[in-house]
Amino acid sequence: MELRTERLVLRDFVHDDWREMLWIEGDPETVRYQTYEARTEDECRAYIARDIASRGPERSCFDLAVTMSGIDGKMVGRIGLDVKLPERGVGELWFVLDRAMWGRGLMPEAARALVDFGFREQRLHRIFLECDPRNTGAKRLAEKVGMQCEGQLRQHLYAKGEWCDCLFFGVLRTPASRPA
Repeated sequence: MELRTERLVLRDFVHDDWREMLWIEGDPETVRYQTYEARTEDECRAYIARDIASRGPERSCFDLAVTMSGIDGKMVGRIGLDVKLPERGVGELWFVLDRAMWGRGLMPEAARALVDFGFREQRLHRIFLECDPRNTGAKRLAEKVGMQCEGQLRQHLYAKGEWCDCLFFGVLRTPASRPA
């Protein structure tokens, strides 16, 4: 699978992406608000191998490498859409970006493309994003792609040795985004 934007190519992982994944997700600051600790080489290799093996005709999870258009194709981040409840048309969006690339508007651009794909190709009705309230970057991204804050659950998730609140953002398919 491949989606293109003005500056980005969102594509399926290839086995060699483990190196960039390790660079990005091996950084504790980059994954500070993720539910997992900084990844090791073995974890990156296994993650990508599982993703590649899980692709099939009934695919419901789209975990994609984010690369810059016109450059060497190296991964600068990862973005995903998981169709959680296909019968209800609900999908979850997530992302992680190389810390050196923060503040350039890359993830909102990638998220818009994947949200559009979710509504048009997967025929979703609702897409949501869950984040730690302290994650200001995730909150800004949600707002930039038209999501509204729908609520906060107190101590909803135990991650990295602490109970964390979770904010939920969502966007609904609008008439303009519905397939013809």
